[in-house]
Order: sequence, then C-alpha cells, then structure tokens
Amino acid sequence: PHTTVGVLHWLAVMPEYWRCGLGKALTLCVLRYHKEHGKTSVVLKTEAYRDAAIRLYEDIGFVKCDDQENES
Repeated sequence: PHTTVGVLHWLAVMPEYWRCGLGKALTLCVLRYHKEHGKTSVVLKTEAYRDAAIRLYEDIGFVKCDDQENES
C-alpha cells in the first residue's frame, strides 16, 4: 500500500566525524529523498539517551512524541 509517511530508520556517524555537520547533512538528504518520492511526513525513533541526536532532530524540525503503542 502507498503511504505518505517516510521513515528514517537508522542513521549513524562514526565518532571521529561527530560535530562536523555530517549527521545534519545526512538527515537532510534523507528528508529530501522522501519529499522527492511523495512523502509528506517522516518519522523516526531513537533512544532517550541519545541527547545529541535528539537535539539535532529537534533543530531540524522533528517533534518529540511519546509513542509506546508500537513498541514490542
């Protein structure tokens, strides 16, 4: 089935490249890819202890939500 929701499943940057803007650049590439393929929103899940990643995602425009329904 066709959906308008994209998923950012996993994104990682090697520690030696942290704080170089690579995570932001990669995330923006993923968002652009989804937009070009008809997605109107993108969801992701990360761990609560990944503070730097959470700040990055929020700075880009992601909104934090508490979604416990999809956890197994």
